[in-house]
Amino acid sequence: MRNYAYIKRGWINRNRILYRGTPEFLGIAINKASSFSLIIGLHIADTNKFRKMNKFYEAYHKAPYYVDDVQLMEEIPDCKETSVENIKPIMIAYTSRQMIERMEVLSMILAGNQPYFLPYITYWQLINVADVFYVGDNYTYIRHGWINRNRILCREAPVYFGMAVNKASSFSLINELYIADTDKLRKMNKLYEAYHNAPYYKNGVQLMEEILDCKEEVLSEFLISSIKTICRYLDINTPIHRTSELKGNDAFKREGRIYDMCHRLGADMYVNPIGGKALYDVDEFAKQGIKLRFINTGDITYRQFGGKFVEKLSILDVIMFNSKDEIKEMLGRYELIT
Repeated sequence: MRNYAYIKRGWINRNRILYRGTPEFLGIAINKASSFSLIIGLHIADTNKFRKMNKFYEAYHKAPYYVDDVQLMEEIPDCKETSVENIKPIMIAYTSRQMIERMEVLSMILAGNQPYFLPYITYWQLINVADVFYVGDNYTYIRHGWINRNRILCREAPVYFGMAVNKASSFSLINELYIADTDKLRKMNKLYEAYHNAPYYKNGVQLMEEILDCKEEVLSEFLISSIKTICRYLDINTPIHRTSELKGNDAFKREGRIYDMCHRLGADMYVNPIGGKALYDVDEFAKQGIKLRFINTGDITYRQFGGKFVEKLSILDVIMFNSKDEIKEMLGRYELIT
């Protein structure tokens, strides 16, 4: 189809890559590009190899197959063809050699959830499995839920541990609410009472010191800061974004918001907590070109203080009783199901 008309701002000389959690164009400049020209008559302006390789490194240097793919990308700009009609088949030949056979591996996985205060380990498995994670900061606040509180173990029984919120209302969005008072001293005393004999108490306390030292007053921003703090500790490098960054996404309802996110970001798989099985239909997602999977956490038990194990407590409880390496191993104890 080399004698077809060139389409400006189309896909002939550019495509999208994943860059810092969002899709961004990567392409080749064309000399005197015009929609009145045929592809056969156009020439490449400059492959600008150095800039493109730097961009590719910045976007993908932590990807599992970066070394293989960068070798392919090195070859493509080295091509001496200047005619657009000739370079495109060459690019396809290079990429098809290895990339196409890894298409499933390179597909984009999106996940998201509302911001919660120190949620239990499934939340961190969800972030870890995703290529990009979106925090639902412009979702409705749920009173007496898990957004600003969780449970810790105190005297071998679960107790609530959380942040007070000013004028909390189920008619407000999470990013419209403010923290009343972090009350750091009282919270640190509570943690001492609950965990001072735990084997990794020092690690947990240092994390909580950092979390409570956050100066953010908006509830969603404070929670996002705490989520990123825990991710750094657990070496989870998934890019984290806010749904409020996706302008117009809040005009959709329920799964419509997820469809919109996936389509905008080019994600072909969405992973949801297991509780979503009652809300979302795998077949309906498939009609949108999206594979829906639910994360099913495997058996996670560990020694607490010697009594009966209390499950589904805050990640803080996991941190108090387990080394970082043990927790990172726990992050892999799940299966993705339909």
